[in-house]
Amino acid sequence: MDGARHMRNTIGWLLAAGVLLSGCGGDVRAKISVPSGGGHSEGNAGFEAYVSAAEEVEKLAEKHIGRTAWTPDQRDFIVEASAGAIRRLSGVEGAKFGRTWSEPFGLRDHTRGWRTVGRALAWRIESAIKREDYADARYCAATAVRMSNALATSDSHDAYMGLEIVDECIDALWHALPRFDAQTAAGLSSDLARLLNQAPSSQSVVQQERSLMLAQMKWVSDRYQAREFSEIEKTLGQAVDRAIRYLRDLAESQEEEQQAYFKGFSSEIEQEADMFSVRLGQAPAAWEEEPTLKTRAWMRFVQSFGTPWRMYVERRASVRTRMRLLAIDAALIAQFKNTGGVPRALSGFPAQLRTDPYSGRDFVYVSRGIDYKLYSVGPDKVDGGGDRGDISLDR
Repeated sequence: MDGARHMRNTIGWLLAAGVLLSGCGGDVRAKISVPSGGGHSEGNAGFEAYVSAAEEVEKLAEKHIGRTAWTPDQRDFIVEASAGAIRRLSGVEGAKFGRTWSEPFGLRDHTRGWRTVGRALAWRIESAIKREDYADARYCAATAVRMSNALATSDSHDAYMGLEIVDECIDALWHALPRFDAQTAAGLSSDLARLLNQAPSSQSVVQQERSLMLAQMKWVSDRYQAREFSEIEKTLGQAVDRAIRYLRDLAESQEEEQQAYFKGFSSEIEQEADMFSVRLGQAPAAWEEEPTLKTRAWMRFVQSFGTPWRMYVERRASVRTRMRLLAIDAALIAQFKNTGGVPRALSGFPAQLRTDPYSGRDFVYVSRGIDYKLYSVGPDKVDGGGDRGDISLDR
């Protein structure tokens, strides 16, 4: 009888251990599927031209390209090394980028080359202004905007870089605009208005961003399946610590619970892409607060993946506002130099050019004889008289 009781107890413990290993304390390997990213895998001929230009500059400017500060001589060297690439890219229209990353969290092959071309454009504008070669300054500014339009067909990482390039060129140009002759100022205004109208559909960057975020989620899923939690932490940092701790516990849960987690994760990635699309399709004046969602187990991953597109949306609104202001300012300067006066209102400009994205109304414009004040109310949407949070000519 004692032997039989002992056997029953042993069998009971084995059954209990089996229950634990099947989802109550053991490592449960679940079959998990995640949607593929899709999106652009190949770009057009314009993309190939951009890749070629980046590779050329990376090679010619190799000894200085990795620096974070440059002497005047080093700047001149980079400007010269980028001259051929700038000349070719200035003639590329309708570029459509393919995927620019091989690993979703890895370094990108051509970022350094494109970023260097952008810096060279800003430095060349500064040099052209010193030489009073305003035609070359106009040429470089237009090339920077054309380059930004091309990068906006990639994901938000590349598109944001394009905005940085334009911003730096505007900074280099804006203060000297009153010294431009009337013809060059009018030509610059026309260039900017045309290139703003030629900006690519926002769906290009949304599609690329969706593809990237889904690839990032798959990377997390693959590391999870391999139980490489330390690799996730090493790559994504402390910001996702809580999400990683949840994954460690999830690995001991029932298969259905693990599958539900990644289903919810992928569903929220789709919501992020939809929200990105909505924001790009609206002017900042129409933006609404993002809905407050309850805490989700995958929330910190999604927040990490969504940070770049949110930064891009805000920077895009600011840079496009500055471009509109620059186009109007250049036209006003040209008119003053031709006629000796400026208009009393902005009604002579197209609505899409004179409308402040942050207010939905015309830019603030105050004409004072031969002088004028022109500015946007800025992200706080409060008219500060051209100061505080306003976006002004700063001149």
